[in-house]
This record gives sequence, structure tokens and C-alpha cells, in this order.
Amino acid sequence: MLVLGIDSSAATSSVCLLKDSSPFFGISKSSNTEHSVSLLPLIEDTLKKSGIEPDDLDLIAPVIGPGSFTGIRIGISLVKGLAFASGVPCIGISSLEAGAYTLFDTEGYVCPVLDARRNTVYSAVFRSDGAGNIIRITDDQIKDLGSIPEDFPAGPVYLIGDAVEQAVTELKDDRIVTLPVSSVFPWAYGAALCGAKRFIEMNEDEKKSASGGDSLRPLYLRKTLPERIREEKIRNG
Repeated sequence: MLVLGIDSSAATSSVCLLKDSSPFFGISKSSNTEHSVSLLPLIEDTLKKSGIEPDDLDLIAPVIGPGSFTGIRIGISLVKGLAFASGVPCIGISSLEAGAYTLFDTEGYVCPVLDARRNTVYSAVFRSDGAGNIIRITDDQIKDLGSIPEDFPAGPVYLIGDAVEQAVTELKDDRIVTLPVSSVFPWAYGAALCGAKRFIEMNEDEKKSASGGDSLRPLYLRKTLPERIREEKIRNG
């Protein structure tokens, strides 16, 4: 099974081509914050170097949020374009769940945290059994950084994501365990793993409805800036 995982929800874009739950071509990533510039070449480069055509893919698993509004929109648009002609099925993956899946072989609790600005983070808690199964404990949320520990279980919690350093500095919670950045796969890998697992569990009708990317929708936990500005204007008359 060939699965293309794509993540553009944060400052760094990443792409992973997965074959039967193992990285087939490895993982490509770019620190260019202009996803409109970096993401498509990253996808094309990954497929070209692996000798894979878009039609060869069994599934595309893009991250659909929460995260960067612009990055998410660009990622979903590119995936829809790739999937439209070929009819390749697409499954949208939460950025936080994708993050949790990068620790699929580590037993314990995982709390991905993404910077949502204004001293808030996108976060959720999951449990990894160390054998590839990720169990969701909480919904994806946007929270004040200081309130994250309210969701922590009694045991140690692996904290991963771009808000880790800020969280560790502010919280000083003994339950927090951090990992070296180099030891955590880019989240496109987690998206591909999660997508593959879900796809295998789908029935044929569900797989057909996922073809072509029509069902992909951004997952936003906060209103966009234009929406907030419009609401403010309405309130102020």
C-alpha cells in the first residue's frame, strides 16, 4: 500500500511516501514558510525520486488542521488537484493526531502542542500502546498554554510540537517528558501512518466516497482573521 502523507500546518512543510507502514522514500521537508512556493516542488521531488506517479498511489493523507490557516488551505488545494484526475482516495488527518502517530512505537501518553499565538496552543492528549495503536484521550482544542496540564494523566506525558520549548519553560510540570527534535519524525509521516490505518478499516463505500478529495475540509479551531474582523465590524455597527 502506497500512502503519501503531506503536512503544511506549521512553518515547516513535510512529505512522506509510505509503503506498507514503512517509509519507502524516506521523508522530505522544507523550512521555507512560503508553502505556496515549497510544498508542490517537495511533493514532486518525493514522487520523482521514488519513481512513483500520482496514479500509483493508494491514498493521500494530508494534514487538514488545526494550524496555519494559509498552509492548510494550500495543502488541501494541492491534494485536491493531485487526486482529481486520478481519483486517488484522500483522508484528512488532524495535525495533532498526526503528531501522536510519530510516536507510534513509544508506549505512553503523547500531547502534541502547536503554537496558536496569543499565548494559546492547539493541543490534544493521546495514548500510544507502543505497538502502532494510538488512542485519543481528548478532542483537539485551543487552550491557554497554562491550562494544558488539566488534560494530563497521572503518568509522564511526551510533549512534541513547535510550542514545546515555550510550554516547558512556562509550565515546569514534572510529568512532561521532551524528546530531541532529531528523534521525532516530521508529522507527514504520522499523517501517512494514521491515514493508512483508517483506510484499511474502511468499507468499500467509504473508500469510494474518499476518492478525488471532494470530502476534504479544513479543520479550524479558531475563526480566521477576516472572519474576526467582520464580526468586530458588525458588533461596532
